Amino acid sequence: MNAAEVLVSVRKYDGSLHWHHSTLRLGEDEHGVWLGAPAGTVYSKGTEGPVYTTREARVMVIPRDGWWTGLFQAAPARLDAYCDVTTPVPVAAPRGGHHGRPGSRRLPHT
Repeated sequence: MNAAEVLVSVRKYDGSLHWHHSTLRLGEDEHGVWLGAPAGTVYSKGTEGPVYTTREARVMVIPRDGWWTGLFQAAPARLDAYCDVTTPVPVAAPRGGHHGRPGSRRLPHT
């Protein structure tokens, strides 16, 4: 992963790995951190490895201290928007310890 890449790692209540995929950090505003995934993004589930590849571009917003995440999908997705109720997302320091560098944070999604 480079400095602009963010790994989204969704975990179940017991901490086990669920959906995970790479995104690009688009920026941050009053709503939270915005992540983008182009068409062709590979989603993996648990330890199964790749499960599917998106046909559409996607944008996620992860609030700094909210109990939800938002997903917005372009055509040909069947849903335009999806909201997931979650625990607040902790921001972890990236591997290599460059926590303060813009775009370098990993955002595990729990």
